[in-house]
Amino acid sequence: RLLKLLRLVRIKRLLERWEEELYGNTSIRIGKMLTMVGVLSHWSCCTWYFCGDGSAEPDGTEDGWVQAKFNDTSSVDGDSLYFASFFWSAMSIVKVQTADPVYRAVKLSEQLMALAGAMLGTFVTSVVIGQVADMIAHSNPAEKARNDAIGLVHGFLHE
Repeated sequence: RLLKLLRLVRIKRLLERWEEELYGNTSIRIGKMLTMVGVLSHWSCCTWYFCGDGSAEPDGTEDGWVQAKFNDTSSVDGDSLYFASFFWSAMSIVKVQTADPVYRAVKLSEQLMALAGAMLGTFVTSVVIGQVADMIAHSNPAEKARNDAIGLVHGFLHE
């Protein structure tokens, strides 16, 4: 299954080629940022659920946030558990504290994941701010028109 992840390399090359063809179109960069945030949120979500359902603890005796929020997990569908986990990870990444005390990290594994979530949120926030600042700095309309003209000439010469 890990070999299937190599397909992501091909997708990355395809996106880079599209970005070159479009001469730095900002919609590609925004899409890449949103995809990065979504994938990191999903991974964080899965890890948060793993830490809160008791399977991360060797004895599994201490109740985590899953048991605190959903008393009987057998009657809860997987979508509700995933959404609750995804809600925590998204709020952690954008650094918004929830008023719900259920999402408070009690167990050691939850506390470590909360710390990792805070670091991940800091990283994602700084990357997004840096990318947006770079897009604003390079959003010169005259340079874009020049690049479009050069692209047309390049296409003509290629023909």
